[in-house]
Amino acid sequence: MINMSEEILKSNFKEYYQTGLESLKNKHYNSAANEFFKAFITLCDIAIYRKLKILPEDHGDRFTILKINFPEIYKTDIYLFDIYRKTYKLKLGADEVKKIQNGVVKIAKLLGIETNL
Repeated sequence: MINMSEEILKSNFKEYYQTGLESLKNKHYNSAANEFFKAFITLCDIAIYRKLKILPEDHGDRFTILKINFPEIYKTDIYLFDIYRKTYKLKLGADEVKKIQNGVVKIAKLLGIETNL
């Protein structure tokens, strides 16, 4: 049986991912990047929850947990976080957004979570 917390995380993932797809389709690249990154972070939290039965408090906490327990996911997280942070001051293009989306798909596949929404 799936724990209620994981169900909530999966629901949030689906919402973020779908909104990312819609924003990408409409060429709202910064919005798409934001939503795809939130989807990615939610997947990280699912991985953490499955293994440790805890949820991170913030990005710093998440980075530490990932670095220790999920080094491959951590490397992807740091890479995508750097792209995502560009949205604070710059306009992203479709290629950068696709990198974040591809990271989401990669981690979702590892976790057995559907991305063909």
